[in-house]
Amino acid sequence: MSESSWFSNFGVLSNISSSIIQATSKVSNAVQKTIQQQQQQSSETTRDLTSFLTDIGSTVLKSAQQLKQVVEEKSIIGNFTKEQDTFLTEKRAKQRVEEAAVPPWVGYKEEEEMKKQILALSQVNLIRFLINSNIFFF
Repeated sequence: MSESSWFSNFGVLSNISSSIIQATSKVSNAVQKTIQQQQQQSSETTRDLTSFLTDIGSTVLKSAQQLKQVVEEKSIIGNFTKEQDTFLTEKRAKQRVEEAAVPPWVGYKEEEEMKKQILALSQVNLIRFLINSNIFFF
């Protein structure tokens, strides 16, 4: 083989390798663009799906609240619940009155006289009276 043919083959190989490099870079760029487009589409799809599910959730919640309100207002269960709440409120109020501290003279015929006598007992010094009147041996 002559040197000129060797150099000419080298030139051909050089052209082929540069063509391969260009083709590879073009394919790489195309793949990157495709990947970016798919990522954008998937993120848009995710956003759309998220908003769709949020809308469905809020619609279901509103419907459930409306159904609960209708059931409470127009059914036997709603009437029963109202009556039960009224009963419990009255029962608690009555229980508070019964549990309140009441002076011992309340409810008797001679309420004022009993009040005076009971309050007078708190003025008497029973300890001094008991000690002076009794003799204790230890």
